[in-house]
Amino acid sequence: APASIFYSQLAVVPVLMFFFLTGFLFWSKLQRRPRLDLRSYFGARARRLGPVYLFAMAWLFLLVAIRTDFTLHTSLWQLLARGASWALFTTLGRSDLNGLPNTWQLIAGTPWTLALEWGFYALLPFLGWFAKRSHRCLYFLGSAAAVFFLAAPHVATTSGPVYLVYRVSGHLAFSFGVGIAAASLRSRWKVALPTVERPWGSAIALLCIGTVIIRNLGFFTVASSLLLGTAFLIFIYGNTLSGVLISKPAMMLGKCSYSLYVCHGLVLTSILALLKPCIPLAQCPVAYTWI
Repeated sequence: APASIFYSQLAVVPVLMFFFLTGFLFWSKLQRRPRLDLRSYFGARARRLGPVYLFAMAWLFLLVAIRTDFTLHTSLWQLLARGASWALFTTLGRSDLNGLPNTWQLIAGTPWTLALEWGFYALLPFLGWFAKRSHRCLYFLGSAAAVFFLAAPHVATTSGPVYLVYRVSGHLAFSFGVGIAAASLRSRWKVALPTVERPWGSAIALLCIGTVIIRNLGFFTVASSLLLGTAFLIFIYGNTLSGVLISKPAMMLGKCSYSLYVCHGLVLTSILALLKPCIPLAQCPVAYTWI
């Protein structure tokens, strides 16, 4: 992470809001239709996320091949297995490819959020009972939070079943869960709130977001979830930051944001790799020695 709190939080806050939005949209759908048609549900997700991601994987594999001189440095079976894991949104892990250390840096590590997304998608068909009544989400979110706090003292490493339970319950309680709570509140309280469109609504939302960025509150904290959740709630009730969020540039960026997110690391890696013979990157203040 960069030494600057501000720049590191510019990564954390948008990712959290992204998870909020996922929880909100899919919980809203689950409230309307508690029993999902699994074939159409997962098919729609694959069609939405798959094409660009597979393109990015082909790009990544090409970069790995170039960096390893098109020479096999592991067994063919291991290479295929690890390549398949990457192609499956890293849901089975993101091990280094063909012996190239820190392969994930070539793509800026972005698939980790997609792995969590697919984990949430896999859980959603089993959560219909909680979505049938808006108050039942409290049972679900309360249980997730309780499991998170009970597991936290026993997490000694970044792997193993306890760590997995800790991470999953944390995201369900403080990331996706904020969106779930917002969807339940929105369905129960359907009355429009025109007052949130006023400047003070925008000011409160920006103040909440700014506080999280400046104070480095991070993931899985009650404070960050409450502050960012307040801003998110203001947005879903109609605040557009004086029209900024529904402007044509914002809508255009929204449409291509997934592609930009998945591919931006590959673009940076490719450009810097081309510049490396011409520019002494290793002498820069931040040395990209992995390029």
